[in-house]
Formats: sequence, structure tokens, C-alpha cells
Amino acid sequence: MQANEKKLLNSTAEEYHKLTGIHILMGIFGLPRLRLYFIKGIDIPIITQLPRDRIFKLRNYLHVVDNLSISDQENQSNTFWKVQPIRDSVRAKCITLPRTKDLSIDEQMIPFTGTSSLVQYVKNKPNPVGLKNFVLAIPSGLVLNFFIYQGAKTWPDGSPEKDLGIGGSVMKKVSDNLSPGHVLYFDRYFTSLNLLDYLLTKGILGVGTIMNNRVPRVVRDKIKKDKDLLSNGRGSYDEWERTDKKMSLLKWMDSRAVTMASTSSGSAPICDLHSYNRSMGGIDLCDRFISYYRICMRTKKSPVRVFWHFIDLAITNAWIEYKQDCLARGDRKNTVMDLLEFKLYIGRSLALGGQRQKTLHDRGNNDSAEENIPAKRKKSTSLPPKDVRKTGNDNLPICSVNDKNSSYMRCRNEGCTKKTRFNCLKCQVDSNEYENNEIKEAAWRSIIADYNISDGMNL
Repeated sequence: MQANEKKLLNSTAEEYHKLTGIHILMGIFGLPRLRLYFIKGIDIPIITQLPRDRIFKLRNYLHVVDNLSISDQENQSNTFWKVQPIRDSVRAKCITLPRTKDLSIDEQMIPFTGTSSLVQYVKNKPNPVGLKNFVLAIPSGLVLNFFIYQGAKTWPDGSPEKDLGIGGSVMKKVSDNLSPGHVLYFDRYFTSLNLLDYLLTKGILGVGTIMNNRVPRVVRDKIKKDKDLLSNGRGSYDEWERTDKKMSLLKWMDSRAVTMASTSSGSAPICDLHSYNRSMGGIDLCDRFISYYRICMRTKKSPVRVFWHFIDLAITNAWIEYKQDCLARGDRKNTVMDLLEFKLYIGRSLALGGQRQKTLHDRGNNDSAEENIPAKRKKSTSLPPKDVRKTGNDNLPICSVNDKNSSYMRCRNEGCTKKTRFNCLKCQVDSNEYENNEIKEAAWRSIIADYNISDGMNL
């Protein structure tokens, strides 16, 4: 938190906790501008507890590092030094998370359209324009490692390794803390034969689609051409296996020819081919979770956009872990908070100064259950149809002998609010026999049929 020496901000940590909670809640409510929350009739008390101008001022002076302590060398070598502490904090926690055998690596776009040399366009992404973040994740979407691409500044010596290229160098950087025994899945942006050999030296298997120009000609000549596979129909394939039996290339015909390089599996058994689709979607799943209730803020400063992105990522990771813990504990599905309620819980807790929030899923606490579950309304008994009420068959008044006045029915005459002891012997409008209106309607229709009463008969 930094401000001009002549204008003291006089802020506290609690005030910035509230600011964070307010922005999490605004990501849920989704109004396009902050000022809209302060319009009369729309204002939400938990958000407007801080004055509008105070929120703008706190956001303007939000810092996580001391700008004066950064050297010129670090300023030039690291574009995102202003948010380095929060990146390191989130990444350090992600590295310690439990991981499965199958992992995937892919690009994650941080939405940003401001002026920056690092803004890129990636086709077919939900947010195609933004900052590129390379992510390691498990199939459920839990993020285990990441780093933001910064061009030449990404590599210590200013350029990626020649043998691996940019994609392979990214893989090496993201998978640097993996132990032997894992299987990595990636797309053709990363895949090369040199990369697969490098992963084998670390005891890690790899599977990924590969571009034809990255396959040596001597290997391509040993695999059928695209037109030959096309003549055999969709689903046909051809395979090449290296002499040491540690790597294979498989080309098959889908809507077009696709080539896959693997050190994990080949063409047999066929079920192994489906593992790529099962394991490759972890990053896309994480992106989808974040996009539901993303903290939105119109800004031209890329560090600000990165800061709030990592807040979203940390909450999404926490929710995925929470679900896994509930599943392992054997909790019922209807007692597990979904992402909306989980994020609302965190936002309210921060905005209200750390107070514990009660949810609909606090089944173990009777007080919270009574406060959050609305009381059931007494079902009102509908009147029978007119063609039953206005017949002369057995429409006789009877008097209730119950002395408890609270059990009497309210008079059905329009404008009358009193209760009565009398009800109809035939209609039984206060009977509990018919709790469902549709069942009751069907019962009255059956009475009409039994008595051969015509519709609309008035006596």
C-alpha cells in the first residue's frame, strides 16, 4: 500500500480484506461497472459498506511490493515484478498439492486487452486475447504449477534451448519438480521427439499430437500417406515403433489425419488411445470454473489483471480440493457447496471482517439449519370443482367436535377472515386426505363419473 507523501491513505489490512471480498462478490453479481452498485435501488449493502470513492482510491494505491526497492536489473528482466510475491505465494502452494499419475500441460489465457507487448492471440480459446500462462494440472482441473510467458525474459539466457524449442523449453520449466512415474499429456505446440527423449531421462512418459514437420523424413516415409489412410476410410491407422521399443508414432484418419507421438502407449490396446482425451482437459476445466464468476475489472494495467486472476485461481483450486475432501469423507452430494456458494462464502467472510458465514449445508449445527432453511408453509386445500359443489347429492353441513380453535378452517366466503366449525360432508375442504391438488382434482372427477353428473350442471 503506497500513496503520495502529501496524501496519506490511512488504510488497514482489514480494509483491504473487505476490498478483496467486495471484488469477489462483484464477480458473482456481474454488473459491468462498479458505479452501478451505488445507484439507488440497485445498491447491495455488503458492497456499498465502503464508499465508492474509497474503493477507487484503495484500488489505485494497491501494491504488493515496494516500488522504490526494485533494482533496474530486476525491472528489466521481469515484466511482472509488481505482482511477483502473490505469484510466488500461489505457485508455492500449488506445488505442494497432491497429484495424480496423469497430468496435462497447456496454455491458459489471462484476459487482457490493454497495451502490452506480451498480449497474444490464441485461436479457439474462450478468451483468445490476453496474457499467456502455461499451466500444469490434473484431469479434475487442480492447478499444480504455472508461469506467465514473458517472451525472451522467460529464459535466463534470453532464448529457449535449441534442441527443444519454445514448446519443449516450456515443458522443461513447468515439469521441473515432477518425480518419475508420471504421464504427461500435451498438444502439438509442445511435442517433439527430442522432448519425449528428454522426459524419458527423467523417468516421465509423454503423449502428444505432433506436427508432421517435426517428424524426421526417414520416419515419415515409413508411415502411410494421408491419401492412403483416407482411401481405407475413417478410423484407419498406421504405426511406427522405434527399435528400442520406447517410442512410437501413430497416424490415424479422423476428419483429417492426426499424428500422435508417445512413450506411454501405442495402437494396442485401443482403450489406451482414449486416455489422451480423458487427461488433456484439466486446464480447460479450470478455465471454465474461473470464467463462471471471474473478478472483472476494467484496467489498462497488466499487473492488476494478473493480481486478480491469481485470486480467482487460488479460490478455484481451494474449491476443487474441498470437493475432493468431501468425496473422500463420504459426504452426501446435497451437503457439498457448489462453486457459487463456495465463492460467496469466501467473499462474504472477507467483506464482513472474517466473520464465519452460515450456509445451507451446515447440517451439523441445528441453529444454522433453523436459520437458513425456510419454514414449510401449510398446504392450502383447494375447493372442489363447481360441477361437484353445485350438485344436490350429499352436500350436507356437519359440525366439528374438535375444541381446538386453531384446527378450524377459515371461512371461504370472500372477505371473511373468521374460522368456522362447519364443513361440507361431501366436499370435505378441510380434509388432509388430498394433499396434492392434482390428485384431489382427479378424485372429484371420478365422483362426477360415478354419479353420472354432466359438466356444468347447476341445481
